[in-house]
Amino acid sequence: MRYKVEIKGKDVLMTSNPKLFLPNHEALVDPQIVLTYLYKYGMIVPLITEIYFKNPLLKRVFKGLKAVPVSELSANNRDANVLNTIQSTAITTLKNNTHVLLYPSGQLTNQGNEKLYNKQSAWRVACQLPDHSKVIGLRISGLWGSIWSKALTGKSPDF
Repeated sequence: MRYKVEIKGKDVLMTSNPKLFLPNHEALVDPQIVLTYLYKYGMIVPLITEIYFKNPLLKRVFKGLKAVPVSELSANNRDANVLNTIQSTAITTLKNNTHVLLYPSGQLTNQGNEKLYNKQSAWRVACQLPDHSKVIGLRISGLWGSIWSKALTGKSPDF
């Protein structure tokens, strides 16, 4: 109720083509808001950092969403095959005519503006998209500075 949501380009969302959604990541609640609004346009498979799958309640929700866990992007936890996992999962899902939600940064923004640095997952997926699929960039604004962002403390909020 506190935030205004405006969706532009609904005509693109209503097409039957599978879509790769690439949003920026201002706050921990971005995915919930995005999925709430986009599910009416078709099934969306979110790729989610695996740490959230360790919570039993969230794990049940994620399984219902057919979410795919991907390893942490921190250097000490990173699975060497994480890029291959993201790429193969996203491409297979799109070929099955299902939408994919992938956060290119792989982390919450630290300063309010998204910086991708050396993140390759979205690029690798986009290079192999099925012909009939679409790439849709999502711009989320207004959540930076909320309790769900890193703005207040400089650290990820405790989910």
